[in-house]
Amino acid sequence: MARPDTFWLTLTNIVLGILVVLSFLAIALETLCEALSNLRKRRAFDAELKHDMEEMFATGRGRAVLHEYPSGSVHKLLETVCRFWRRLSRR
Repeated sequence: MARPDTFWLTLTNIVLGILVVLSFLAIALETLCEALSNLRKRRAFDAELKHDMEEMFATGRGRAVLHEYPSGSVHKLLETVCRFWRRLSRR
């Protein structure tokens, strides 16, 4: 165990280390959620553009689905985590 005269120094180092790790996790989560949001916007834009082009030039392929997202479990998990993060950070 640590000597009594260095107890507070050790405790301070542990607390600061935990705060640094939590800060990095928050930054990584915010970056991930922002990238996921941008991907969602880009896919919606591409689907809308495709739909408009099909209507304009009458390709006969039918109507495009405007908001087509992957339905994988990892994607659903990321959406859930980002939704929770937005509620937590009040965005």
